[in-house]
Amino acid sequence: MLFIIISVAIQMALAIHVLRTNRKPAWVLIISFVPILGCLAYIFVELMPGWLDSRSGQPGQKKIRYSKDSDKALKEAIADVELADTPRNRMKLAEHYLIREQFQEAKEQYQKCLVGINKTDPALMLGLASADFGLTHYAQTIETLEALKLANPDFKSPPGHLIYARAQEHIGNIDAASNEYEALIQYYPSPEPTCRFALLLKNHGDIARAQELFMKVVDYSENAGRQYNYVHEEWVTMAKREARS
Repeated sequence: MLFIIISVAIQMALAIHVLRTNRKPAWVLIISFVPILGCLAYIFVELMPGWLDSRSGQPGQKKIRYSKDSDKALKEAIADVELADTPRNRMKLAEHYLIREQFQEAKEQYQKCLVGINKTDPALMLGLASADFGLTHYAQTIETLEALKLANPDFKSPPGHLIYARAQEHIGNIDAASNEYEALIQYYPSPEPTCRFALLLKNHGDIARAQELFMKVVDYSENAGRQYNYVHEEWVTMAKREARS
């Protein structure tokens, strides 16, 4: 029992870290559905290189190390599918493609998994939507996420929600995108949706509300501490720049 409690606590901590540091949403899926291996993969691929770089003072090594680890993991995932063509192995392979931004390959794997009893699996559907979003297939992204919600009304995914809002914006559904951004800024653990919504408002003439949202990010950042500003540097910097304009 204690082991299970500790394992769940580690999963939750790492999943929150993924969201707060704006890493790829696929990591949440990997950590959630492949608990032990997913947690270890996240630590070794995403966290440990940074720890080693900070100690060695050689940030250029991170990309090289990540590339080698990523290539090795992909080859292993392909070998696993060749050895046993199961939905679980194909999902694992799809996640590796998604992390590497090989969206077409990821989409093909997810589509092969979404059959039979797995036809409405929320993790697989979210993966497919993420791949379509990466391919700029925004209408298909929306269609998949709406089908996911219909089939799995209790399933929650902040990254999936953000993808849905962005896809609505990309196809010009401004009212729908605005509604989703309004909901996102109430709970999302990053200023990203707030900044994206502010930019949308600015581009459509609502300068006052856009400035209000940018200032909200700036005000929060000034009291949030160094770690918050480091993790969300891109969005905080944007908010400060836009708030001054």
